[in-house]
Amino acid sequence: MTPRPREADENPNFESTIRGTFSYRHVASPVSRARLSIICAGLSKDKQEKAKKLAKDFQQGVKGADRPAQAKDRAAVIKAYEATAPLLADFLDLTSDVPQDL
Repeated sequence: MTPRPREADENPNFESTIRGTFSYRHVASPVSRARLSIICAGLSKDKQEKAKKLAKDFQQGVKGADRPAQAKDRAAVIKAYEATAPLLADFLDLTSDVPQDL
């Protein structure tokens, strides 16, 4: 039996596959907020304060993007992504304990 091809395989942009189906709601869930807080707890005091601020700003940005995502306002979702992606990257860099030279 041959599997049915997915739209993503036929369409390299597969924009219609993802358009309107992604919601940031799962990212800003209480479980996710708790996970970011747990990650912050294991850091040193100076890093912990900065990580908490980054996590809070990230969560607020994602939560603010939920309504535009539900309304399928693509421009607002992209703008929210551009605002929140660097926050998450900074958070991950701050919490990473792997040396840069590896």
